[in-house]
Amino acid sequence: MKVQRFEWVGAAVTAAAVRSWGAEGEPPVEVESIGALVREGGDAALLALTKRYDAPDAQMETVRVDPAEAAAALAAQLAERRELFARAATVAIDVDGLEPEAVLERLRPLLSQPPG
Repeated sequence: MKVQRFEWVGAAVTAAAVRSWGAEGEPPVEVESIGALVREGGDAALLALTKRYDAPDAQMETVRVDPAEAAAALAAQLAERRELFARAATVAIDVDGLEPEAVLERLRPLLSQPPG
């Protein structure tokens, strides 16, 4: 993993420095062989690769997610997202002097949309 500290010198200049640094010296990653293994071996191959590269201590038997668990995770994310937008509204009020209700009214359409 590469690590680099950047001094803030403005959004455009700092962003350009980060992009330039990120593009330096990383060799391309060849993933076709992994894709072929998964196409040929299906879920079993995916589980083996996950154990090898991502989670060697995990005791996974399937890659499938229970629909109820997925719905609960989405609901938790939506709740967290609403909280974050409420915090952002508070920051906007402090910075721009906007009234809380006006900021929430602007954010309300965003809060009701699913992520993505």
